[in-house]
Amino acid sequence: MRKNLHNRLFFSIIVLLLVFSMLISGCARRQEADTGEIVFWSWSESETLGLAQRFNRVYPDITVRFVPTDSAGFLMRFQTALMAGSELPNVALQESVMRGGLFALDCWENLENSPYNFDRNIVFPQILPVMVNERNEVVGIERELNPSGLLYKRPLALQFFGTDDPYELGALIPDWESFIEHGARIAQATGGRVKMLPSLFELAQVLLFQHSELIFHGNNVNATDFFTKNLDIMIRMNRANAVGRLPAYSPAWNASFLDDDHLFYLCAPWTSQWILKPNDPDSVGRWGVTTAPVRGFSFGGTAYGIPTNARNKESAWKFIEWATTTDDGIQAAIDVVGAIVSRRATYAAGFPFTPDPFFAGQDPNAFLMERAAPTMQIRPISQHDIVLADVLSFISDALENNVNISLQDAVQMAMAEIRNSLPANLTIH
Repeated sequence: MRKNLHNRLFFSIIVLLLVFSMLISGCARRQEADTGEIVFWSWSESETLGLAQRFNRVYPDITVRFVPTDSAGFLMRFQTALMAGSELPNVALQESVMRGGLFALDCWENLENSPYNFDRNIVFPQILPVMVNERNEVVGIERELNPSGLLYKRPLALQFFGTDDPYELGALIPDWESFIEHGARIAQATGGRVKMLPSLFELAQVLLFQHSELIFHGNNVNATDFFTKNLDIMIRMNRANAVGRLPAYSPAWNASFLDDDHLFYLCAPWTSQWILKPNDPDSVGRWGVTTAPVRGFSFGGTAYGIPTNARNKESAWKFIEWATTTDDGIQAAIDVVGAIVSRRATYAAGFPFTPDPFFAGQDPNAFLMERAAPTMQIRPISQHDIVLADVLSFISDALENNVNISLQDAVQMAMAEIRNSLPANLTIH
């Protein structure tokens, strides 16, 4: 009996060891398999797969899996997956509009720590404020430097300003006061047909991105000064009949690139490839890029981060390191995205000048690096930035519907909206 018990016990131990061994082996195989795939949530399949194709030339054994995700719902989907413990992207795209909210989730790898060891001196220093969380940890590596200005239609500039030269045109609109004056003059001359900008919200975006003073600082929100200064400009532009009523990225807005009724549009380094040329592919020589009033601003941007709970951090880092620090990955960002990249060494010998016939021989990105980049100031991000943008959108709609709204009333409306939208523990003044 004891011998039979001993044999059964021995057999059970052997079986348990075999099962344990199989489990260990299975986990190892799954981990090894995980290193062969990177999951991307993205709203641009062409961009993601275009970069993946270039990445696979260097890392052929790592598969990039594209998961289509609407940009407007990205933050909510990420939060939901994080709370549920479900699959997160291995490489998370931290778009500029939602980045503050993503960073506030406090679920990111510190990319300056081992095994990543990212050196923040690699990138242009002015973009560091949008790469770090509240503890000054690099939790997202910005792929791009986005010095931005204004697209313009050369025939309209020549007709109404007497020049289509980007330097001369920029000198004629050095501040918002002169921009408003020219807008009023052109509206009067054309019976209100020709507008300086397609929408009031586009003006609001420039003003928001140009604002360098902290708005959200700890529990304090410095909103009154921000709204008073910028809503004054918006109201006067609106009353001058110098802005259109076309919602940005709507079909009517897309069609306006072909008309002779709208003079200026926002212009980032990526605008030509992703917005302008798809909407107006045949107008060679019709377009130019000039400076915005006051100074350059940063418009857009995509950073790469790794969630702490990501299943495949090793391969995720291989992609991020390739995309943001290597010559091959940098060139892919330039070719596929149309980016001015964030790595300083790329332009150590100067920014390359490549004349573009579409812009009558101008190089838009070289111009933006020369004239917009030195003057732009990027405000540190906050999780509440998206609320500020929403309030400006709300006020823009109200002003478009009622041109007689006073500055005092507009500021009161904006302050009421922001108080209703922000947490109660914040002090708003």
